[in-house]
Amino acid sequence: MPLAQYTDPSVSKTKFDREVAEYHALAPQYRKRGWLLLEAAFPRVIVAFAAPLLKPIALVLAVEFDYTNYDAAPPSVRLVHPLTGEPYTFAELPTPLMRA
Repeated sequence: MPLAQYTDPSVSKTKFDREVAEYHALAPQYRKRGWLLLEAAFPRVIVAFAAPLLKPIALVLAVEFDYTNYDAAPPSVRLVHPLTGEPYTFAELPTPLMRA
């Protein structure tokens, strides 16, 4: 469900574009760590995380960042399926995400 935009969208998009450009500038380092940028279309970014030390390498999960209202508010973050981009339901989560 998209967030309501209350920050000037042109401001949020300008800052979003800057963040994506900074990611691309460091893309080789991120890729070595197993961070794979799958999608970057304002206001949404999806990054998949692989386990580079496993053989064969495993695609572990993906995270969706929503930059609506950035930077008046931080990006929202949620776990999504790395191949479909669909949010996980609690029952589908690949890890139990222990809560304190």
